[in-house]
Amino acid sequence: MIAVLGLGSIGLRHARNLLALGSQVVGFDPSEERRAMLGAEGGLPVARRDEALAAATAAIIASPSGRHLDDMQAALDAGCHLFVEKPLAHTVDGIAALLDRAEQAGKVVFVGLNLRYHPVVAKARDLLNGGRLGRPLWARLEMADYLPQWRPGTDFRQGYANDPRTGGVIFDIVHEFDLAAHLLGLP
Repeated sequence: MIAVLGLGSIGLRHARNLLALGSQVVGFDPSEERRAMLGAEGGLPVARRDEALAAATAAIIASPSGRHLDDMQAALDAGCHLFVEKPLAHTVDGIAALLDRAEQAGKVVFVGLNLRYHPVVAKARDLLNGGRLGRPLWARLEMADYLPQWRPGTDFRQGYANDPRTGGVIFDIVHEFDLAAHLLGLP
């Protein structure tokens, strides 16, 4: 059984994919409406996080960024392997200890930085690492999005990407930062 913590757009997408693959999914979200959506998809919605984790061997952390660290700790306490939606957390405080704890327990912690696995990115990385393009001396990267169209039907000003306490949009565009470091190395 796989627990999905956070049943927003990405959490429900993970749940649907797992269900389509034949996995059993138990899910928690504070929103009764989102839990009902999981139930309509064939998953088992529960009203408490600990209920979801008690039934699982692995957990997908798809809650808002500010909840990731606490949800990861609870999932490790329950003995789960972890797939964490980006970012790993909104702060570095406590991350090293959590990763050490997971390693000691033999648990996998994987962050969903999926752009790394796109065939074009893999080819670009091979070309860069193989020296076929020379040695990059500098890079200029741009990323833009029009937030009112980002999540149709929701007020972008009320979402987690507009919350400076948990990093705001910077943690939603972490894919682009990760991609730059993956291709070019750390700045």
